[in-house]
Formats: sequence, structure tokens, C-alpha cells
Amino acid sequence: GYGARLVDNSALNTANNSFNTNQTKSQTKKIFLRLISSIILLIAVFLTQKQPYVQAVLAVGIIIINIHFFKSGFSAVFHLSPNMDTLVSLGALASFIYGSFDGTGMILTFITVGKIIIANTIIADNKLAPPVN
Repeated sequence: GYGARLVDNSALNTANNSFNTNQTKSQTKKIFLRLISSIILLIAVFLTQKQPYVQAVLAVGIIIINIHFFKSGFSAVFHLSPNMDTLVSLGALASFIYGSFDGTGMILTFITVGKIIIANTIIADNKLAPPVN
């Protein structure tokens, strides 16, 4: 069966430091680019309803900004272990193919914002709460 074992503090400190603070700060700066591009796409959807090519170009720009979802998602599929990035990339791709370009941008932007909020919350929790012995 399963048994209990003691964990040393060095393992806990390693786990707490596994969240890279610099990467989260970098992503937080990049989120403004993603949000601005998504807002521009939404405005373009309302202003250019009869010109889907403009919307498609803006959506492709958002896809390029968020290409890490597609790389990670399809890589996970090829390794037969799909993850959340797989779902996000398939949803965004299906939305783009269907012609809902605003949906493509919003899916990618909302998921990115959510991931950054979760990462910042985990980092804040690790800084505030000392490891339990």
C-alpha cells in the first residue's frame, strides 16, 4: 500500500521557487499587447462587418502573438497526452475556421489573462505562507 514519509525543507523550498517570478512579470507586460489587440479586433468586427478579411488579418495577428498555445497543445497531442493548451488551441482554431474571428481573439486573450492571474496568485501565496513542517 501507500505509506507516509517525511519531506525535508529543501524539497519544499525547491517546489515553492519553481514558479518563475521573472517569467510572470514578463507575461504581465505582454498581456497589454494581447488585450489591446483583442480590443482592436472587437472594434474592427463592429466597424467592418462586411469585410471579413480585415477581421481575419487581425485574428491571425492574435494567433501569432499567442502561438505558444498551439505549439504546446499540438505537441501534447502528438505525445498522446492532451492538456488544456490542446483544448484552447482547438477551440481557437475551430472558431477561426468557422469565421468567428472575434471568438478566436477572445478565447486566446481570456485564457492568457486567467493563466497570469493564477500564476500571480500562486506566487503571492508562496511568499505569504511559510512552509508547514
